[in-house]
Amino acid sequence: MFEGRSKEAKKAFILKLIQNIHLQCGIGINDIEITIFETPKENWGIRGQNADELVLNYKVNV
Repeated sequence: MFEGRSKEAKKAFILKLIQNIHLQCGIGINDIEITIFETPKENWGIRGQNADELVLNYKVNV
C-alpha cells in the first residue's frame, strides 16, 4: 500500500482482515499472519503514470 496511513488505521485494517479471513475461510486466528508493506508513491505505477503524480479521488493519509 502507499505509505502514509496512521498506526491506528493499519491496526484497524489488520484486525478486520484477520476477522474476515477467520470467519470466511475458517482459519484459526492464531494461524493468520498479516504483513503490511508500505511503499512511497514514487515507486508505484498506476493508471499509466507514477502514483506520486496521480490525482486520487480519495484520501490516503488516514
